[in-house]
Amino acid sequence: MTQEEKIRCIEEALAQVRPFLEKDGGDISFKELTPEGVLRISLHGSCRECHLKETTMALGLEEALRRMAPFVKRVEEV
Repeated sequence: MTQEEKIRCIEEALAQVRPFLEKDGGDISFKELTPEGVLRISLHGSCRECHLKETTMALGLEEALRRMAPFVKRVEEV
């Protein structure tokens, strides 16, 4: 899979999780996929300052993104 195909896959995965974040006034955007498989994202809106951000990242976003884009080894917020 090329880097462009991986990024397209990530964007599709983000589009699937985005409505859940938007429902609570937040959003997510793709920043980078490293050669090591680290996906770097930014959270926006209410997600940026939410006290449950780490839980959302670990149990929600990271799990869903890794399921839809199995080449992602880890998700980091930047």
